[in-house]
Amino acid sequence: MKTKMTYLILLTMISCQSVDQNGLWMSTDNEDENYSFFQIENDSIFAKQIIGLNYWIYNEEVKLPRTNKYQFENDSLKATLTENVDKILLYRNDSLVQTINLKKIDKYESGITHDDLKECFKKKSWKYNIGNIERELNFINEKTSFDVKDTVNNTHLNYFDIFKLGTELFLIPETDRPIPIQIERIRLDKLKGRYYLYKESDDIEIVLSELPKQLKYLNGHWKTYLEIDSEKIELELSFKNSQMIETYKMKKDTVDFQALSDNKHISIYNNAQRPYKLRIDKISDEQIEIRDYRRRNNKNEILRYTKIE
Repeated sequence: MKTKMTYLILLTMISCQSVDQNGLWMSTDNEDENYSFFQIENDSIFAKQIIGLNYWIYNEEVKLPRTNKYQFENDSLKATLTENVDKILLYRNDSLVQTINLKKIDKYESGITHDDLKECFKKKSWKYNIGNIERELNFINEKTSFDVKDTVNNTHLNYFDIFKLGTELFLIPETDRPIPIQIERIRLDKLKGRYYLYKESDDIEIVLSELPKQLKYLNGHWKTYLEIDSEKIELELSFKNSQMIETYKMKKDTVDFQALSDNKHISIYNNAQRPYKLRIDKISDEQIEIRDYRRRNNKNEILRYTKIE
């Protein structure tokens, strides 16, 4: 009888145990590419919300001190956990604003620093898959990159972000598509981690490499003609090393350019303007075709240039 009673007491104790709150939790309902992360500690909770629309405005991180076993709050914001830690209720000025379904995520505790990860951006070509989606980004500087495969919106810029929560470091390569990647380790020219997309997550490997210095066949002078308001206007491009000179209506603009990894696009940039992208196809040693999605070429037509001496 004593053994049975001990067994019953043990069962009762096990059934009364609550879920361990401490650790890293995230929302499970991310169809709108809006993510919530929570680092729960003994005396506080750190909340990080990632919102795809207007990322830099609504990206928020706050710390709320613990006031009781299931509640954390400051002057205006309150977070209340359910007993099973499967939901968190967010209140602003005592009004419920959001109920978030939670799941606990693993920790890597990689020991990688923010600066370690930032160093990776010196390798400017990034290739990786998220599910069945193949991504190829070429980073032009510390703030901007182009999606190499994007041939529709060539003037669009991508931005990246890095943030730390608890012991974990996260990377968002494109803030327009803010899919968090939890970094596991950096090894040679590869980043390894785990991505979080909607209700699924999976391991990810990002391969890093250098960009070409230049496209040598471009070196020289090229000419074409634009027809604007029934007027035929000459447009000339000159390429040398990593500079492009554009002559249009007797006005010359000199800009820097960077070849992109597919050898069909170049990025154009200088300190006075936002980078943009040109697609260049080599037809022969004497002819190239350029698609320029900017200002003058509002029909998105392909212009054929002929090499001149």
